[in-house]
Amino acid sequence: MSDCRLSNQSVEPTGGSRFVHIGFAGPGRRLPWLTLGVRQQTMLPRRYSNLNDTQKGSFGEAYAKMAFALYGFEVYASDCDDRGIDFVAHRPEGHFYLVQVKTTGLSANPFIPKRKFQLNDQFLFVAIRHEEDQEPAIYLARGSEWATSQPCLGFNAGGGRAGPYYEFRFARKYAACLERYRFASYAPTLA
Repeated sequence: MSDCRLSNQSVEPTGGSRFVHIGFAGPGRRLPWLTLGVRQQTMLPRRYSNLNDTQKGSFGEAYAKMAFALYGFEVYASDCDDRGIDFVAHRPEGHFYLVQVKTTGLSANPFIPKRKFQLNDQFLFVAIRHEEDQEPAIYLARGSEWATSQPCLGFNAGGGRAGPYYEFRFARKYAACLERYRFASYAPTLA
């Protein structure tokens, strides 16, 4: 790992928000324990039942940040999450993306309330799914994908306690549809 340099610096963009930049030198770098389906090797236990909901959410956000960094993105994390954006991902010489991460187990579909969702190409919805003793599954889609007729990307107008929401649907019947949204397949399509 001596050829892999991690930078961690504070950046003060206009507007006074503080972000922390996390990035790796060179695209395609991999950490042995964060394989994203490339290689099965781990140093950490995968007992998500030991985590409370807040810890699971924090784990999912950190996992998503590392996934973006390993695919050559610069990652800017906000000190607070009051706007429905967990972090900003930027491909050098490319676009900036607003990223919202939702983490669930196998019994729930990850969702974002309509009031925090953006139906455009610069908004990214990342879904992390935990399964005990397994590496987390990570999915990714632009907000504009929900304007298409993909059956695995849903909008529930009736909503729940949070009101109407957009969701990834993980029922077995959507398995084929979900394949194109796996992080390893989708991230390289982002410019």
